[in-house]
Amino acid sequence: MDTFTTARKAVFAACVLALCGCGKKQEAAATAPSATPAASTSSAPQPPAANLPFEGEIVVSVKGAASKEDLSASIRYKIKGDKVRAVPSSTNVNAIDDVAMHRGYVLDDWTRTYQEIDTKAPVNGGTASAPTITKSGKVEKIATLECEGWTIEWGSDGAHVCAAKGIPYFDLASYPKSGSVEPPWAAALTKERAFPLRVVVHDRDGNETLRAEATSIVRKKLDDAVFQVPRTFKKAKLDLKGSYLP
Repeated sequence: MDTFTTARKAVFAACVLALCGCGKKQEAAATAPSATPAASTSSAPQPPAANLPFEGEIVVSVKGAASKEDLSASIRYKIKGDKVRAVPSSTNVNAIDDVAMHRGYVLDDWTRTYQEIDTKAPVNGGTASAPTITKSGKVEKIATLECEGWTIEWGSDGAHVCAAKGIPYFDLASYPKSGSVEPPWAAALTKERAFPLRVVVHDRDGNETLRAEATSIVRKKLDDAVFQVPRTFKKAKLDLKGSYLP
């Protein structure tokens, strides 16, 4: 057999081996097990994750007692970062709070005066009278934001709340003083950094004493000056009795 013929046979054998190998690879690929299917997701509602950083305004309609009379028509909450400004529609008094710094201000627009207040939680917050929170895991949407149903209890009183996590909150009491500037249910929400898109407060006899619900939520940029005391305001001791919400 001449050299040329021998070379042709070698080339042919190499081609056959290549084709056989390719066929085996294709057969292996065809018989390989398919990827594990993705785990099915539960259709049951889950507690909402912290809402995206919120900047803008939330308008809350407020009513009180069983007769559902308007207490202050509405409160406009302006929120940016850790700062909250609460502006009731039917009173000249409004409040600013830096939730992270525990520093608040009560402003009287008529007299152009303000009072600085310490909004830090009381040192005895761990006593039996401190609010307790029970989270239901039930989620609903109010005015475009998701919230979870919570029950807040303190002493013999309680509140049912739909709380939007990740949005700071502050609610000034009628008689603000260091360590207790908020009603118990509001203080619990402020500590949790959760905004109540709906809250229903009841007394020890089960009578409804306060109902509030968000009616408008608008994301928009707010100027830092919104959360500062105007330079033209003078520091004073304000008579806040009955000037804000209960």
